[in-house]
Amino acid sequence: MPEPLGNEIPADPAEIEVALIPLLGFDTDGNRIGYGAGYYDRFLAQHNHFSTVGVAFAVQECNKIPSEPTDQTLDAVVTESGISILSKKSELHH
Repeated sequence: MPEPLGNEIPADPAEIEVALIPLLGFDTDGNRIGYGAGYYDRFLAQHNHFSTVGVAFAVQECNKIPSEPTDQTLDAVVTESGISILSKKSELHH
């Protein structure tokens, strides 16, 4: 069901501690195939003080996803098989 437009309350980026990122595919380097609009890459390039976690099914893992300089990588991916930590960020290893 489409959400009603015009009633959104945007999150304050300073208050974000972790972001769940949608994807179509991911690799073990943290690269992702998104939905093509670049929204998350642009937002994350400006606000990179929090961890990014992709939400996917294990079958969405790819061997290697080509990346561009503007692509932002994931810190972790959660699937039905478990959690894969892809980043060296210390807060993810607690």
